Amino acid sequence: MGRKFFVSDCEGPISINDNAFELAGHFIDDGEKFFEIISKYDDVLADVLNRPGYNAGGTLKLIVPFLKAFEADNENIINFSTENVHLINGAVETLNYIKNTMPSFIVSTSYNHYIHALCNVTGFPFENTYSTELDIDSVEISDTEKETLKQFRSNIINNPDFDVLEDIFWKEIPKLKSGCLIDMVHPVGGR
Repeated sequence: MGRKFFVSDCEGPISINDNAFELAGHFIDDGEKFFEIISKYDDVLADVLNRPGYNAGGTLKLIVPFLKAFEADNENIINFSTENVHLINGAVETLNYIKNTMPSFIVSTSYNHYIHALCNVTGFPFENTYSTELDIDSVEISDTEKETLKQFRSNIINNPDFDVLEDIFWKEIPKLKSGCLIDMVHPVGGR
């Protein structure tokens, strides 16, 4: 038998968080509803239409311009994530036991900010994790663009029609500076 190692997801087996959902709810006006609409849209693109080049987990890409518009930055995402790590009972003890028994890794779709916070709370080595990289501070956008994105958010909340979402995400946002944020995020997971 070959060498054994342990790999775990994060949200579910280690914590009860849905960090991206929680970030949307914290930063974006009516963000939980907004996130749910985008998540269902993501499911349609990935699982129903099997859109070429699109992978499940794309919700983490699509919400980033809106997080930016509502003043999320690397620091306040880290702070919020650190203050809101909710572990499964016994997770710390189990992770400590396993990492001392065999090479152990966490692979998660979550943003790296949350995984870093989780590692700080549990003592798990961050270098043994794989997560979705996000540097939201790498792009600056104008107040005018923030207002445009806030209007798109309102349009999505008030009319979550598939064609509206298609137009906003694949025609309108690519024209904006914040559109590159979508291109920069590559969610871990999916196919």
